[in-house]
Amino acid sequence: MLVFVGNDMYHDVYGAQRLGIRTVFFKSNQGLQEKDGVKHDYIIYNFPEWLNAIRFFENAISM
Repeated sequence: MLVFVGNDMYHDVYGAQRLGIRTVFFKSNQGLQEKDGVKHDYIIYNFPEWLNAIRFFENAISM
């Protein structure tokens, strides 16, 4: 499973999704925060939440 983490909705999230990669949006004070028609698969606000994102994707696969 590929997962891309980025803080820009266009360059990171949109770009990864166009390649069929699941996305985690790292909400920060950098990067484009919104982009019409683009929705992340998961969002985190700090690095320790990354483990929750991994569990989220693992659970989605096992269902």
